[in-house]
Amino acid sequence: MSRQVVSLKKYSRLYLSCAFVLALIAASCDKENGVPHSTEPAVTFQIAIVSGNNQSGVVGSQLAAPFVVYVTDEAGMKQPSVGVTFRIIEGWGSLSESAVLTDLEGYAEVLLTPEEPPGTVVVEARVSTGATVQFTATGTAQ
Repeated sequence: MSRQVVSLKKYSRLYLSCAFVLALIAASCDKENGVPHSTEPAVTFQIAIVSGNNQSGVVGSQLAAPFVVYVTDEAGMKQPSVGVTFRIIEGWGSLSESAVLTDLEGYAEVLLTPEEPPGTVVVEARVSTGATVQFTATGTAQ
């Protein structure tokens, strides 16, 4: 019986220690969405189209030029290693990538292959802070 009491005491201390650590983590988090507080100011990214907009190409064939975006901060400084997501929001096609990190100069790019049926394809590029741009392309019949 005393062996069980010792085991329970050992586990009780373990549980209390875990509860204490979890309470510390919870106290340092934002109450609204559970994200740890940061002492650094949030960076708002800007995104701009560099090239590739308003292309047309035959369905089933990759467009001649990539869709290229440039990501900066509020001061206009290039932002390397920022995630950019690309998605088709209208029409039919496939993208070479759906998520890309900006390169050392702040650029990210993807290629589009329009698919059947021919028509307009709109691709959205978005950074984590919500800024977006839209590319338009046209897939033509073979």
